[in-house]
Amino acid sequence: MDNTSANANIPYALKQVPYNGGITNTDQALHLVRTDMLTALNGDRPNNKNVVVVISDGRSNNKQATLIEANKLHNVSDDVVSIIVGSGTSNNY
Repeated sequence: MDNTSANANIPYALKQVPYNGGITNTDQALHLVRTDMLTALNGDRPNNKNVVVVISDGRSNNKQATLIEANKLHNVSDDVVSIIVGSGTSNNY
């Protein structure tokens, strides 16, 4: 992405990210962001918006837990943006 200078090139660059397969613990990542990263102890600033960008293959190992954590994250973050990458992607969570 360092060589991507125009916004129009970003979707193409993201499609070039290799998909290596494996485990996708999206629920655990969302939980970590909500309970650890978006805290005053770790630099959260109450007068500024929280924006979370989730980059994933979309193949969460636990879809129900991911939905629960995503809903909880939306309660503490002003914006949550999901980017699905890789050739083995799924938009089913």
